[in-house]
Amino acid sequence: MKRIKKLMIANGEYTNKDGQTKTRWLECGSVMEGNGKMKIKLDAVPTKQDFDGWFECFDIEPYQGNKGSGSKNIDFD
Repeated sequence: MKRIKKLMIANGEYTNKDGQTKTRWLECGSVMEGNGKMKIKLDAVPTKQDFDGWFECFDIEPYQGNKGSGSKNIDFD
């Protein structure tokens, strides 16, 4: 099976160095494709109180090496 999208949820906000408010994203799983079917693989189940059950799908970015944080919180804004 091939991973074709990342499943993400908005997980709060932060202010960047330019003073802009940005969304903090948490990767929770993947959309996979194989044998003519699409499947979803959850790696984490959100437990925050205001989680409404909706995930967003993002394109997979090319790997750019270890940036040292070890975190899956990613800014796509």
